[in-house]
Amino acid sequence: MLSALKKVINVSGCTITIETEFPEFRQGDYIFCKVQVVGGEYEQHATSITVSLEEAYWQSRRNHDGSSHQSYLERKKKESKIVASDLIIKTGENHSFR
Repeated sequence: MLSALKKVINVSGCTITIETEFPEFRQGDYIFCKVQVVGGEYEQHATSITVSLEEAYWQSRRNHDGSSHQSYLERKKKESKIVASDLIIKTGENHSFR
């Protein structure tokens, strides 16, 4: 089960917020999100804005004799989607994508 996600990052002075539409997701569910881009101090040109979905889960590995085990985070890229391309982002301008 995936809990709701809201992530805010800053890229080249633009604030980018990614927020899921529902609070939880289970394996096999469709995942919808809102991507919001707010222009920073300077105008920016975005060649493309891509959102990638990645599955992550913990795996355990035991030695052949079963004496010890090691846990690690397994990550698998599932899908990428271009939400915008060739975009001019002006100072303070707000762009939203689903």
